[in-house]
Amino acid sequence: MTLIKSISGIRGTIGGKVEENLTPIDIVESISAYGTWLKYKNSNKRLKIVIGRDARISGEMVENICVGTLQGLGIDVVNIGLSTTPTVEIAVPKEKADGGIILTASHNPKQWNALKLLNEKGEFISAEDGKKLLEFISNKEFYFEEVDNLGKIIEKEHYVDEHIKDILKLSSVDIDAIKKANINVVIDAVNSTGGIVIPKLLKALNCNKISKIFCNPNGDFPHNPEPLPEHLKDLIDRVHTEKADMGIVVDPDVDRLAFVCENGEVFGEEYTLVAVADHVTKLNSGNTVSNLSSTRALSDITIKNGGNYYASAVGEVNVVKMMKDKNAIIGGEGNGGVILPELHYGRDALVGIALFLTYYAKMKMKMSDLKKSFPAYTISKNKLELDPSVNIDSVLEKMSDKYKSVIQNKVDGLKLDFENGWVHMRKSNTEPIIRIYAESVNSKTANDLGERFANELKSLILLSLKNFMKVYFDNAATTPIAKEVIKEIEPYLHTHFGNPSSTHSFGRKTKNAIEINRKKIADFINADNSEIIFTSGGTEADNMAIRCAVNDLNVKRIITSKIEHHAVGHTAECLKDSSNIEVIYLSTDEFGNPSISELKKHLKSNVKTLVSLMHANNEIGTLLPIEEVSLLCSNYNHVFFHSDTVQTMGHYFFDVKKLKIDFLVCSAHKLHGPKGIGFLYVNKNLPLRPMITGGSQERNHRGGTENLYGIIGLGKAMELAFSGLEDHQKHVQSLKDYLRTELVKIDSEIKFNGETNSNNSLYTVLSVRFPKEVCNSMLLFSLDIHGIASSGGSACSSGSNIGSHVLNELPNQMEYQTVRFSFSRYNTKEEVDFTLNKIRSIVSSG
Repeated sequence: MTLIKSISGIRGTIGGKVEENLTPIDIVESISAYGTWLKYKNSNKRLKIVIGRDARISGEMVENICVGTLQGLGIDVVNIGLSTTPTVEIAVPKEKADGGIILTASHNPKQWNALKLLNEKGEFISAEDGKKLLEFISNKEFYFEEVDNLGKIIEKEHYVDEHIKDILKLSSVDIDAIKKANINVVIDAVNSTGGIVIPKLLKALNCNKISKIFCNPNGDFPHNPEPLPEHLKDLIDRVHTEKADMGIVVDPDVDRLAFVCENGEVFGEEYTLVAVADHVTKLNSGNTVSNLSSTRALSDITIKNGGNYYASAVGEVNVVKMMKDKNAIIGGEGNGGVILPELHYGRDALVGIALFLTYYAKMKMKMSDLKKSFPAYTISKNKLELDPSVNIDSVLEKMSDKYKSVIQNKVDGLKLDFENGWVHMRKSNTEPIIRIYAESVNSKTANDLGERFANELKSLILLSLKNFMKVYFDNAATTPIAKEVIKEIEPYLHTHFGNPSSTHSFGRKTKNAIEINRKKIADFINADNSEIIFTSGGTEADNMAIRCAVNDLNVKRIITSKIEHHAVGHTAECLKDSSNIEVIYLSTDEFGNPSISELKKHLKSNVKTLVSLMHANNEIGTLLPIEEVSLLCSNYNHVFFHSDTVQTMGHYFFDVKKLKIDFLVCSAHKLHGPKGIGFLYVNKNLPLRPMITGGSQERNHRGGTENLYGIIGLGKAMELAFSGLEDHQKHVQSLKDYLRTELVKIDSEIKFNGETNSNNSLYTVLSVRFPKEVCNSMLLFSLDIHGIASSGGSACSSGSNIGSHVLNELPNQMEYQTVRFSFSRYNTKEEVDFTLNKIRSIVSSG
């Protein structure tokens, strides 16, 4: 779930929490800020704003909120209803309005919506105005009118027709030529407002036959709404079936346009603008503008037709500004956006269609042949994730110095113009990435160029991070607390501070918060609320499970292994001495797998037994076949099963009812939650007595005031972990696999503990054995000096002179020094590359 407030507008996914998603509260605040800013700008005169929306599912709800908020501010609203972005832009000056709002998330999926804000000219507000607006949103100083001064609503749903009429009047649109060409068209409007307006436009343009797919404006997008080739299979198939002359596709708000040729080949978004610009500049020679990441073909066509080409920074606002500065007669962006100043300064797929059909009719050739007539270029698009500490301007400046002899443009990032192509590198305004676009005469050279500069950028970025990059690869010891968790906890530090045992409202509020989070946590593992006991962490939870099994369940024997966490091993040994408990240690193989055959043998004797085996070893990452062991234990009435799941809770899905397990544990700080909080899952059928007396908390199992802040944080951490778990798993596994593969390339004698290349290994942990003749005993220290945090074993044993009890159980350890790298969802490939470079340096220096 996402909310992005930037100088280019407010957009996000519908639902969720305030200030994290696009909720009604966020919409009200944003529209209130926009209206208040307009009032301030216009000296509090009576204002009028035009509003329109695309057909996405949330549109009507968002529209109602916006209209009501504007009314409350005393602003009149001209609501043109289901419309297109360019239609709203045209309506603003026609209505002599003070601004406009377009409710559309453009090419984003249906879960998204956005508020796109216009000035009195019907153009997007400038970056400078966008900054002022964000300040108004932050300050939240809004004044709403009393009843006699509320804004009025004026419904005007005819503007789509007005828009079409204006297009038909253009000198560059020839409906007679289109009629003579007998053009058969298939239109894909992705079930948005294009399904209303484009068939009307095509009919007005005298197309011979109009076939429609996905033209029902219900907002249920049938495919990714961005008009890219990989999303157009249905349109391509329909063009073939209908034997149509072309296919037309637009995005949900109809400001981007792409075509499909009669043979099913995609004409390409980049060439939409090239084609219509060729048409317009042949009629009247003039200048053109597109952004730096657009195809060189537009420049070639413009110069050929007697004009000059200019490149602007990326973004419609920047393109429009340069078009005005250079008096351009046509311009746009390489994403299929066409801007014709004769009509208005805004991307407009409708005028693009009219111009293209006129051009097609006059050229009198098939679409596929028309495409071949243009200069042939291919664009490659890449991106790199950025660490927040990277000064990308400095990196690009170094790249610029490296290529001083090459033609450069620094309007937006850095563009290098070579004889056979170009590469454009720029930081995204909305994501922590750098985009690398490259173009050349064919796909291979374009891809090679893009890959070359992606690698050069990586090297420069790593070089820039040499002295200050901090890499945390010790997530098995503890994880950084997620910012969302901190935000969730904050109110309980300031205003929601009551003792949960108090009967007044302060206490009731916090008690309710605890129980809500208990249920949330229980639901994640398919447990009952009563089966969750909050503890101070994993060590206490392990202790509680084992000691209660002995004291309350009359367990006489504990079966475990010698590579368990000390919370289990030391507790078992303590009970062996104090309670005369038999402790049996299963042997482990070379990978750290406990012997299941031995376990089966021991369980056959009729002795009350607790089997305690960790789900994943915290040092080497070996995974227990927990379903197999749980099923085995459940076959015996005298056997209870406890598993230390500290390393896997929040990293794998659990269903305790299917597992038939008796005890599970969790520690919040292992999954981006706060320290000092965890829980013990106890099967509700087990009769346990209080572990800590002195209070009735935790249903009398653990006396003492609850760790309110910890419980709130644990609940949020679990929610974040499980909400995107499959994506987290893929991302982290890729980092582990990459590090493993590259380490072997450094030195073939580098080995790994555990079965690191199988599913029998925890995806967050990579235990590496470095030969001592390659890396000396200072390896960990050397990595730390370079800002890389890793571990030589379990962090719970740090400071001890005794070697790791886990590694001591594995063969062939004496000749190696072990380093554990453990990952989280916040780690990046750039951090792995940085670490590899440091290891290479350490290895080469002996």
